[in-house]
Amino acid sequence: MPKGGDMTAEKTNQIKEQVRTWLMDDGWSLRQDKPQGALWVFIADDGKGRKIVIGQNANREDTIILQGGINIDDTTSQKIDNLPAEERDDFLWELRFELLRTNLEFQGISLPLKRIELSERIVIDALTKDCFVQRTSELKKGVLLVLWMLARKFAQQPPAKQMGFQR
Repeated sequence: MPKGGDMTAEKTNQIKEQVRTWLMDDGWSLRQDKPQGALWVFIADDGKGRKIVIGQNANREDTIILQGGINIDDTTSQKIDNLPAEERDDFLWELRFELLRTNLEFQGISLPLKRIELSERIVIDALTKDCFVQRTSELKKGVLLVLWMLARKFAQQPPAKQMGFQR
């Protein structure tokens, strides 16, 4: 399938409705958001304060994007900045290598640490319920990985409202 422009509106709507059904079947509450560079976007909440964004990219119509992120509060960011340089660098490298093991795409692991974004892609050709649910689960685990590494490092967990993708 070409990168963009050749998918019919009917096919796009079918994909959107299938994704909506799968998310709701899996217990997510949804709201539709205004697409910015996307054909459609859902904000999904797992009921525990974690949110992910799911959408179909307008420039890559053959791809569904799942995104999650962690906003690092000022207190935690300052604790990271105040670590001895070697300990801070070791922590950031450990976080990067752990995220590499997840196969998620990520960005934002640099100083000052303010926001870490995670994403996962599904090519439409591979879009099945099993694939979608597995990728959603991988994204949730990636968010938890970051949160738990921060909690372990500083013996505290960031507030629940700091979890997930904030829109």
